[in-house]
Amino acid sequence: MKTKTKKASSALIFEGAGWEKAPSSDVGNCRIRTRLVNDDGVTIYLEIHGCERTKYTARPFDFTGYASHCYAADCNESSEWKRLEGKPFSYTAAGLLAWVNENLRCSFTALEVVNDGSAAVHETEGALCQSTKREIAFAVPGESSIIDTADPVTRLGHWSGENLAQVQIRYPGAQIVFMDEWIAAKAAEQNAPGEWQECTKDRHWEMLEVLPPRIQQRGAFLVGEPMDHNAGTGEARYQAHRELHGEFFVYSRPVTVREFRALIA
Repeated sequence: MKTKTKKASSALIFEGAGWEKAPSSDVGNCRIRTRLVNDDGVTIYLEIHGCERTKYTARPFDFTGYASHCYAADCNESSEWKRLEGKPFSYTAAGLLAWVNENLRCSFTALEVVNDGSAAVHETEGALCQSTKREIAFAVPGESSIIDTADPVTRLGHWSGENLAQVQIRYPGAQIVFMDEWIAAKAAEQNAPGEWQECTKDRHWEMLEVLPPRIQQRGAFLVGEPMDHNAGTGEARYQAHRELHGEFFVYSRPVTVREFRALIA
């Protein structure tokens, strides 16, 4: 048995095990199989059949797929995965990718069906492909910071060593979130449009004198100490003040130096 495996961090790889010229939508084969590692580090054997809809297959899809075998590689009686066997789904490249990601806890971004025999599942050890393990964390929706990052396999906090139920005792409403999604959402919130709002002359001078400004141009300045950092780029964000025609303003959200220069240009 070969020990070399074909792996990819983003591509879901299947061995084409049927007749590649059979009608199979854009999947490329009517019978496919793989051994994959999901985001939790579990190795799963998966075999799928697909067929074109006929008058005898009253399904809502032009091409219907179903898993004939789906189980954890170290336990053939894995009820968590075997419950998926026989349930129909759209047998298209997009439908297949979505079904695997949703049901097997994966995050593959592309699909590849190999029909030349070079990806023979039963002649290799290990997996044909491995889903990228996405970083996770504990966080309360709507809060500006996470509670703790966590191991994607054990689901235990890196700092606290606690699971989600234990974290929720201290932080009601806490959930497990994917770090990439949380960062993107926070960056989008931070980058939302702001506006100049009136403030008092005393407040303007107080913030100008409390610390040496980070930058000062055209009657405007950034307070010398960052308020936070941009979740997407890591850039420091500062409170911005300006004087314009004898009136005083503060920007409604922290801004980066780059944003500040654009605002006063």
